[in-house]
Amino acid sequence: IYIFLTTILQMNVAANYRGRVFAIGFGFRVLSTGIGSIIVGPMLDAHYSINFILLLATIYSSISSLIWFLLYLPWFKSRNNNSITTNINNIDNNDNNNVNVNNDNN
Repeated sequence: IYIFLTTILQMNVAANYRGRVFAIGFGFRVLSTGIGSIIVGPMLDAHYSINFILLLATIYSSISSLIWFLLYLPWFKSRNNNSITTNINNIDNNDNNNVNVNNDNN
């Protein structure tokens, strides 16, 4: 999911803000690692099984990924439809330009 997120950010964030956005994303990633360590350490000290801790981590990760996906999906669909239309228009314009260039040369 992290690679997918960074690719989407790179495609949709203006170049002059991209470094700031990636810095914030990396900061949250480091922060979540620290929080995970703070939570898991005492759980291991309290003799919870590793299987139970991994099950909780899997459930948390699945729920947060699902929430992110459901929140992001409507925006991605609308953005994706617009960029497909734009790309098709650009292809049509390039084809028309090529035809005009060829006719000018004859």
